[in-house]
Amino acid sequence: AVRSDILIILRYLQTFLEKSEAAQAEGDEEREAREMFGEAYTPADYVRGFQVAFYKENGFVALGKLTTDEELDHTRQIYDRLFADRKTIAKENTFDLAGDSQDRPTLPQILGPSNFAPELRETQLWAKAI
Repeated sequence: AVRSDILIILRYLQTFLEKSEAAQAEGDEEREAREMFGEAYTPADYVRGFQVAFYKENGFVALGKLTTDEELDHTRQIYDRLFADRKTIAKENTFDLAGDSQDRPTLPQILGPSNFAPELRETQLWAKAI
C-alpha cells in the first residue's frame, strides 16, 4: 500500500510539473487565447491528474457528487419513463445486456437516451459527464 501511495504521489507531481512547465512556457498571447476559450488552468486540472494516476495504479477512482439529489430524482423519472415506453423506441436502439430477450429483458439498455428525452441534455449531470 505504501509503494502504491508513493507511485501515485510521483505521478501526481509529474502531472503538476508538466502543467506548470506548459503554463510557464506559453506566451502572453497563448495564455490569453487559452483563457478566452475557458481553458485556464485550475486546481481541478491537478486533481484530475492525480485521479488519472490513481486510476492507473488501482483500477478505480472515487468521484464527488455529480448532481443534486433533486436533479437525480428528476433524471430517474425520465429514465423510468423511457424504460416503461421502450417498446416505442426502435429496436436498433434497445437491447438486453444479459441476453437477447426483447419481451422481458433482464438488463435493458437504451442507446442514446438523450435522443428520446432531450431534457437530459439540460442537466448538470449531462454537463459534467460530457
